[in-house]
Amino acid sequence: NNLPVGIAHTLGEFSEEDIQEILAKCGVTDLNWAKYAHLVSGGGHPQLTMAFIQSMTASGWNPSEFQTMDALLQGSPAVEDVKKRTRERLLNDLPQPSRQLLERFSLKAGGFSRELAVDLGRVEPEISDAGIVLETLIGSWVDQQEGNRFSLSPLLSGFAAKTLSADDKKRLQSAIAESLTKSRSLDVLDMNSALLAAWASENEEVLLRLCLAVIGSDFSELEMLAPHLSMFTLFRTDNTEYP
Repeated sequence: NNLPVGIAHTLGEFSEEDIQEILAKCGVTDLNWAKYAHLVSGGGHPQLTMAFIQSMTASGWNPSEFQTMDALLQGSPAVEDVKKRTRERLLNDLPQPSRQLLERFSLKAGGFSRELAVDLGRVEPEISDAGIVLETLIGSWVDQQEGNRFSLSPLLSGFAAKTLSADDKKRLQSAIAESLTKSRSLDVLDMNSALLAAWASENEEVLLRLCLAVIGSDFSELEMLAPHLSMFTLFRTDNTEYP
């Protein structure tokens, strides 16, 4: 039931013809499925399309799914609501570990590394084999960038804000801050995210670590760092920013 390698990558939206080709490789020849997938994915959004195909493959392409087709074809005000509910159902169809990991990723500003995925998997309740779970999400809900970097689908922006308690979010934000600053050398790409996570979770140890890293840099280093540290440049110098 695995999707063919390579079809998760695209430069733009999928057309119905693109989806037909993908479905054919999955052994699905009914053209109605391509039309339906194009509609419920918001006009062929790549990640929604792939998530839909993976979900339907797991359920055996149940024809009862076509019950919402009429509402989509009529172009009624209910269309957006149907699309929203479809997206929510696709997430609900995911195994719990996958959904939990996506929740945790959505708390991180910007891209993330495989190492962060593993570290977030260690937070209670623990997600076993978080690195392997990440692999199953690539192409549908996670984009792979260069090297060991990934990004979460914009469709999941704010996902955790709607599903996790304030205490859970604070605990996970603290874990994100710790993960991004645990190395002796800090990745400049993650310093803004680390600062935001530490600030949100009131992790004073990480806040101190980040500030000392900036204070300890010489002027030439600061000139190179400044474009990547927008959060630091917003701090005022005539009052105390924290707490």
